[in-house]
Amino acid sequence: MLDTDISSYVIRRRPASVAERFGHYASELCVSVVTAAELHFGAEKAARAWQSSTGRMR
Repeated sequence: MLDTDISSYVIRRRPASVAERFGHYASELCVSVVTAAELHFGAEKAARAWQSSTGRMR
């Protein structure tokens, strides 16, 4: 079971060695509901920040 930090590393493929190592075990990995919610919240927050920063550039 992966926590939020490790999941973020794997999603971002940073460092590449982490993503590569976990790629071998992909069928055995999982995340908790809490981790999934934290990742979803982080993605939503990043999208809002990106949208507001691109809106200011126009």
